[in-house]
Amino acid sequence: MAVYRLAWALLFLTALVMTAVTLNKLEWDGPERLPLLRVGINYTRDATPDLLVYEVPGANARAAGVRPGDHIIALMGKKGLDDALGDLIDAPHGTIVPITVRHADNSVATATLRASDVEVTAALETVGLSATLMRGWTRFILGVGAAIVLVASALLYRQRHNPVAALLAIAALIATATPTSIVGYDRALIGAAIGVAVTNIAVLAFPDGRFATPVARLLVVLNAIWLGMFFIAPDIHAQGIYPSIALSELAVVLRYRRSGLADRQQIRWAALGFAGAAVFSAAAAVATAVSYHFNSLFDTIANDMTTDALDLGNSLCLWGGLGIALLRFRLYDADVAITRSTVWAIAAPLLAIVFGMLTEVLKVLLAPIFPNDTVALAIAGVLTASLIQPVGDRLKQIVERWSRARLMALADDLPVAVQDMAENDDCPRMLAHVCKVTAPAIQAAVVAIALRPEHASGAWSVSACYGLDPNDARFWLDANTPGVGLAVTTTRMEPLFPLAIPLIARPNGEREAIGWMLVGRRPDGSIPDKGAIATLESVSPAIGHAILAIAANARRLSTLTNGLQSVTPRTESSRPPVRES
Repeated sequence: MAVYRLAWALLFLTALVMTAVTLNKLEWDGPERLPLLRVGINYTRDATPDLLVYEVPGANARAAGVRPGDHIIALMGKKGLDDALGDLIDAPHGTIVPITVRHADNSVATATLRASDVEVTAALETVGLSATLMRGWTRFILGVGAAIVLVASALLYRQRHNPVAALLAIAALIATATPTSIVGYDRALIGAAIGVAVTNIAVLAFPDGRFATPVARLLVVLNAIWLGMFFIAPDIHAQGIYPSIALSELAVVLRYRRSGLADRQQIRWAALGFAGAAVFSAAAAVATAVSYHFNSLFDTIANDMTTDALDLGNSLCLWGGLGIALLRFRLYDADVAITRSTVWAIAAPLLAIVFGMLTEVLKVLLAPIFPNDTVALAIAGVLTASLIQPVGDRLKQIVERWSRARLMALADDLPVAVQDMAENDDCPRMLAHVCKVTAPAIQAAVVAIALRPEHASGAWSVSACYGLDPNDARFWLDANTPGVGLAVTTTRMEPLFPLAIPLIARPNGEREAIGWMLVGRRPDGSIPDKGAIATLESVSPAIGHAILAIAANARRLSTLTNGLQSVTPRTESSRPPVRES
C-alpha cells in the first residue's frame, strides 16, 4: 500500500504540474487535429491513401503552387503520411516542411514551406475566428477537464482500500500527466490509449473488483485486444475508442438491473453517470465519423468544438458518477447535493451544440449581407444565452423527477391509498400499509407509528411497525416521548428513531398531533434528507384524516350494533306465545 500511495502521489503531482504548465503555454489545439494548418493548408481525406487539399488559406502555400484539389503524396520526406503528420505536430516553430503534391493534371510538384503559428492565426482569420478565442476555448476545455479528473482522482484515492477505486484513481491521471504539448504527440497517444483501456477495465469491475457477468468478462478481453491494436494500427484503434468506452459503461448498468434496493440506491448516480457518459461517447463517435464530411475550415473547427464539448460531458458523467458512488458516507443525500451540477453538466454540452448549429444556419442566412462570420457568431451567442435559463429549468425538473421518483410516487399515491383503506379496512391494517410503503420510499431501515388510545389521552402505543420487532418498538416507546407539539422532531444522537413526524388532524376542530410516525436511519447510518421529511409532512394530514375516519366509522358501527342488540330483547319479549296443540 505504501508503494501505491507513493505512485499515486507522484502521478497526481505530475498531472497537476503538467496541467499548470500546459495552461500557461497552451495555444489552440486545432493543429493537433489539422497539422497542415501550420503551413497554411486545410486538407481532408478521400478514397485514396493521399491527403486531399481542400483549402489553401496560407499565402505562402498559395505562392508555392499548392492549390485546392491537389493530392499530397509525400510530406517531410515521408510517404507514410500519418507518421509525417505526427512529426509535423511536434515540429518546432520555423521547421522546413517539404510537401510533394500531385495536381489535377497528374503533374507532380514539390513545395518547401515553413511551419509557423502565424500561418495558423492567418487561417483562423480567413473564417472570421481569432486565435485568442480559440486559445480561450482550448484552455477552458483542458482546464475544466483536468479539474474534473484531479478532483475525481482525489476522491477515489480516499477509497483506495476498494480495488476498483484504487485503479481508477491511477487511471484518471494517466492522460492528464502526459499532455501532447509537453511529452509529444506519440507519447501522448500512448498515454491516452493506456488510460482509456485501464479505465474501461476498472469500470467493468465496478464496484467490488469482480467481472461478475459474461458480458463484462468478454469486454475485458476485447479492451485488452483493442489496446494491442493501438501498437499495430493506430488509425483503426482510434475509430474504436468511443464505442469501447460506451459499451464498457453500459455493461455495468446491466449488472445491477436486479440488485436489491440498497444497492440500487447507492449506485444510482454511478449508473446515471455511466449511462450519460455512454450517450456522450456515442455522440462523439458520430461526430468523429462524420468529421471528414465537414471539409471547410470553419465547419471542421465547429465539429472539433462539438467533439470537445461531448468529451467534457463524458468526463464529467463518468468521473462524477464514480466519485459519488464510491464516497463512504451520505450516499443517500447525493441526489440533493449534485442535482444542480448534473443539470449544468447536461446543459453545457447541449447549449454548445445549439450554439454550433445556430452559427451554421445564421452563417448561411447572413452570408449575402455579412460575408464575415463575426455577426453570425454574435447573434448565435445572444440566442444561446437566452436559452440558458429555460433549458436549465427544464433539465432540473427532469433530473429531480428521476432522482426523487420514489418520493414523488409516495406523495401522490399514499393519500389516495389511505383514503380508500379508511372506508374498507381497520386502522392497524391501514397503518401497516403506510409503514410498508414509506420505508422503501425514504430508504429508512425501520418505520413505526405510535398512537394514543382514543387519540386524545393516555399512554402512547405502537399501532404499526416495519423492519423492527413490535416489542422492541414498544420498549423504545416506554422510555421515550415521540415528539412535542406539531413540529417535526429530529434527534441526531438517537440510534433507533432519530426522526418523528406528527400525524396532524382536527379531532376537535383544532389541529393537533393524534399520532407520530417514527422513522429510523437509512442503511448508511444517515437521517432521511429534507426532501424525504417534506414528503412525509405533506402526507401526514391524509394519514391523520384516515385515522379519524376509521375511528368515526368504528363508533358508528358500534352505535348501530348496540342499538340492534337493545332492540332484539324487546322484540323477543313482545312476541306472543306459541299456541300448543
